[in-house]
Amino acid sequence: MSKSDKMFEELGYTKIEQLNKVRIVYKHKKHKKNIVFFTLNKRIGKENSNNVGVSGMYEWFTMQELQAINQFCKEKGWLDE
Repeated sequence: MSKSDKMFEELGYTKIEQLNKVRIVYKHKKHKKNIVFFTLNKRIGKENSNNVGVSGMYEWFTMQELQAINQFCKEKGWLDE
């Protein structure tokens, strides 16, 4: 388990790899929210199943989530480019 996986787990997320690791999802165990990494284009999003498809809704990252996201990007070498 990577350091970022451990960080996400401590925040209540479970890792789910989809589409042959093209889409990596950290799904929150209690809340209906996911942090999604798209590895082909190196994009990150946060989705909430309570308001998916509703425009104008903000989804904020906590500082702890941001630290885990940065660690994930560091492990993938995304920050070196």
